[in-house]
Amino acid sequence: MTGILFVCHGNICRSPMAEFMMKDLAKKRGCSDALCIESAATTTEEIWRGKGNPIYPTALAELRRHGIGTPDNELGVSAKRARLMTREDYARFDYLIGMDSENLADMKDIAGGDPEGKISLLLDYTDHRRSVADPWYTGPGTVGLPGKARSASPGRKNGMVTRDSREDGMQYFGCFFLDNEKDMILNLYLEGGRGEENRLFYELETPNHHTGNLIRNFASVCHLPLSVNEKGLQVIRGEVPAYIDGENREV
Repeated sequence: MTGILFVCHGNICRSPMAEFMMKDLAKKRGCSDALCIESAATTTEEIWRGKGNPIYPTALAELRRHGIGTPDNELGVSAKRARLMTREDYARFDYLIGMDSENLADMKDIAGGDPEGKISLLLDYTDHRRSVADPWYTGPGTVGLPGKARSASPGRKNGMVTRDSREDGMQYFGCFFLDNEKDMILNLYLEGGRGEENRLFYELETPNHHTGNLIRNFASVCHLPLSVNEKGLQVIRGEVPAYIDGENREV
């Protein structure tokens, strides 16, 4: 039996989506019995008092939209809980597949290195070798399963990509961490198409602090209004009044 472990930061978005996409593909190809497919996290951020959180609702909805985790194709989706990757996983699995470079570094730390060359990135198995962005940090509307992933064979472990724009038409521009612990995340969005006047908007969030105390204190000190995003978290939103474009002009 071949073992495949998908790994991401918290094991509630990217890696469980990859796990159950792969299980769905294996089921359709009739090779489920030949594969052991699981997913795990490199951190305990989604594990509280020894109990992991379930799949993030947005990721779960996307899986079900593609017929995975539905009553007729449940595959264990509803029972999935975040778990931490362990050193023993390196011996158990033949392929340990991370989502981004930070995952790879953390996985190698947990495993004590990669002497057998088992650790790789998900999109290394595609023609688009790069990281899979974390939808928790890249804002709403970024979790998706492209058509090419749905038609992939078990031998090519295609995965998820992020969409380039939000439902309101604003283009995702970038993400910055304001502290070493990545507790304060600044997302930037660009409004306006080619030939139009562009406007830059920001959204500041603190997803690791579910009580909302950090964002409320920051808003109070800076005299900024609070709003609630699509995740139900308090955020600070606004427009950047001026910025420097690619030709070093203030706009």
